[in-house]
Amino acid sequence: MAQVTLGRLEAEEGALPPVCLCCGKPAALYRVHRFGWQPVYSYLALLLTIWPFLFLTLLTRRRMRVLAPWCPAHRRYGGVRRMVLPPVLAILTAVLVLTTAWAAAATGRPLGGMQQLVASWTGGFLLLSVLLIARLRTVRAVEITTESITLTGVAEAFAAQLQLEKGPRAQPLPVRAAS
Repeated sequence: MAQVTLGRLEAEEGALPPVCLCCGKPAALYRVHRFGWQPVYSYLALLLTIWPFLFLTLLTRRRMRVLAPWCPAHRRYGGVRRMVLPPVLAILTAVLVLTTAWAAAATGRPLGGMQQLVASWTGGFLLLSVLLIARLRTVRAVEITTESITLTGVAEAFAAQLQLEKGPRAQPLPVRAAS
């Protein structure tokens, strides 16, 4: 899988080669896909609790829409994931809650603070694992700035065609000292 950097204008206006972003086959259509990104350091807030993480996410998350080329096989790229992932996360959350309730009922007394903390950290770890597995082998943003978006997981054929269309990058002129 390759990594490409697109300018905001070419990404939003769809000035991309007609090659599927996912597999590299000829594209049949262009469809808007919204990419989101936040800095890696924001995930460190999860070591505290979920609330600092959510607050930091609101402050640092960036999004950009990309009018991307897709082949017929990938025309609904990301749609299945958006339909399947929320129920899976809801089921995992329900299992965590039911397991905690079962443990409290089995011991005959409510779980203490430390036991609840361990249960919530374990559940959080499971939920994050599911989210990370869902992101494997996907086209995703690794950085979004005000002027560009960097995507990883794109097809090699798409990256090669994009490089051909952009042409060789112009070398900056050497800076001369004033005499």
